Amino acid sequence: MSIQVQSGNIMTEYTVVLIFMIAVIGYAIMGGLGQPDPEGGVDGDPNTSDPTVISVINDKQHEFARDIYQP
Repeated sequence: MSIQVQSGNIMTEYTVVLIFMIAVIGYAIMGGLGQPDPEGGVDGDPNTSDPTVISVINDKQHEFARDIYQP
């Protein structure tokens, strides 16, 4: 094989890996594909009635603080 063909193969591999990594990072940041809801939001929207991990932790923190400061 010539050096130009090997260089093209290496660039193709790097491009494929770059696209895969961008897809993985984008999936992690965006939180998945999500299904649209009737109001136009996506899954994980804070305006939905489903409790998220953050809201549950926040509620537990407020309950704990309320229990500590009771007389």
